[in-house]
Amino acid sequence: MNYIVKVLVVILMTITSSLYAAELEPLKQFINRKPLFFSDKNDTEMLASRCSALYLVLGSRIEAVPKSKEMQDISKEYADQAVVYDQVREVISKVTKSSITQQKEFAQNYANMTLINWKKHDDIFKGMVNDDLDVCQNNYIYFKKLAVNLSK
Repeated sequence: MNYIVKVLVVILMTITSSLYAAELEPLKQFINRKPLFFSDKNDTEMLASRCSALYLVLGSRIEAVPKSKEMQDISKEYADQAVVYDQVREVISKVTKSSITQQKEFAQNYANMTLINWKKHDDIFKGMVNDDLDVCQNNYIYFKKLAVNLSK
C-alpha cells in the first residue's frame, strides 16, 4: 500500500510539473512577439525576472554536482548574471508595483523543467530551458548596461 501511494505521488508531481512547464511561454516566442520589449517596463521586468530565475535554478543545479573547476566557474557566472537580471527586475518592480511572487513562480517552473529534463535525458539543458538560456545570454549585455544605468 505504501509503495502505491509513493508511486501516485510521483505521478502527480510529474503531471503537475508538466503543467507548470506548459504555462510558460518560451522566451524566443516572447521576443519574436514583442521585439521592442525594452520599451515596455512590464515586458522588461518579465524578461529580467525569468532570466534571473533561470540562472538561479541552473546555478543551484550545477552546485549540486561534484565540483570541478569548470563547474564552479559556470555556477559563479550564472549567479553573477542572476544578480544583474534581478537588479533590473527589482528597480522596475518599484515602478510597476509588482511583487516577487512572479519570480518565485518562474523559478519553480524552471526547477520542475530541469528535474524532468534530468530524469528523461540525464541533462538539465534540454528543450525550453536551453532555448530560454540562449535568450537570456543573448540579452545579458543589454541588461547589464540597463542595471548600471538604473543604479545611477
